[in-house]
Amino acid sequence: MEIENRLGGIVAADIVCIDEVASVEIADGYVVSLVLEPGAVWVSLPLAQLRSTVSPDVEDSDAGKLLHTEATLNLFRVTEPLKSYASLATVKGCLLRCFYASGDVVFYGTKEWPMHGSLVRVPGTTAADGHNYRLKLVSEVPYQGLQ
Repeated sequence: MEIENRLGGIVAADIVCIDEVASVEIADGYVVSLVLEPGAVWVSLPLAQLRSTVSPDVEDSDAGKLLHTEATLNLFRVTEPLKSYASLATVKGCLLRCFYASGDVVFYGTKEWPMHGSLVRVPGTTAADGHNYRLKLVSEVPYQGLQ
């Protein structure tokens, strides 16, 4: 009998700029089907050992219920091409795909309501630590789940 991995947390993540997404189908604020433009690829994010999190929450607003999602991803060894791509994607909008230790794969953001945010350099606590980067993304998607 194989023992299941019951540890939580994000073990891998990647993004794709909204310009490279052909279509996204959602249900109750969550992506159920996604098609990329021909030649488009997901760009892997080099996650640091620091804990990365994604926190979805349903909120009431004047426009109705919204699925508000905030992602904080701690990255290391960020190359210039990745920095450039992530900076552009956070301004134009992007989709985030997270792989969890449980085996789940979850998509965040949609074509109409992509994730936006920033990539910020974060200094280490000591000189030997060097520096890392923090990718912060936020999206709000209409939610028609149980009222």
